[in-house]
Amino acid sequence: MANASNVHGFVGLQARSAPSLCYLRDLVAQDYLGELVSTTIVADGGRPWGGETYASGTYMNHAENGATMLSIPFGHSIDFLSTLFGSPRDVVGRLAVRWPDVRVADTGDLIRADSPDQVAMLGTLPGGAVVSVHFRGGFSCGEGFRWELNGTERDLVVTGTSGHLQYGQVRLHGGERKDRTMQPLPVPESYQKLALDPDGHANAVGHSYLNVLADMRDGGHRAPTFEDALPTHVLIDEIERSAAR
Repeated sequence: MANASNVHGFVGLQARSAPSLCYLRDLVAQDYLGELVSTTIVADGGRPWGGETYASGTYMNHAENGATMLSIPFGHSIDFLSTLFGSPRDVVGRLAVRWPDVRVADTGDLIRADSPDQVAMLGTLPGGAVVSVHFRGGFSCGEGFRWELNGTERDLVVTGTSGHLQYGQVRLHGGERKDRTMQPLPVPESYQKLALDPDGHANAVGHSYLNVLADMRDGGHRAPTFEDALPTHVLIDEIERSAAR
């Protein structure tokens, strides 16, 4: 409809615009890793998928509403990974509800959940690298988000307290494989184009709107469109079908 009407259409895949992740993208594009061998994400889904929710978020505990751990934190993370290396292929997916009884923190009620609180995917990237992703409902005792990118020359590690990569609230570390040591990789100031808190929720969204504005002014393609979002939805569908077999 947007194309037929000759208007711009944009989607909210703001991880692509987060300064920290733009820096990560550039490091990969500059062959920091060498050739990617494998990549692994282990992350927390957080509330409401780990046995506790809140009244305004109970709709996310019911899969039929479409706002799930698979579609939100997993979806944002796999979308950004796919912008770096292409969409995973030969996908095997597993979904499970391990917290079927969910307490509503602000009312004390107990509800039944059918939205998966465990999402696991194994696949192969277009270049041949193996990719594995596991999102767990609730909050673990360790890092909320850990993404390892293992290359022939170097490794990159992306960490954060939240499994919602789209917030862009992550830290980067890198190191030579031969040395087996990691060093912090601070995001250069040039990537922060707005006077916003780099660790705030608004930062990635603000930079996304900055790209929307630029595209509307010059007809460019900086901000993601419906066409960009489609492969991720196809992948999510593949995972659901694989898990149902």
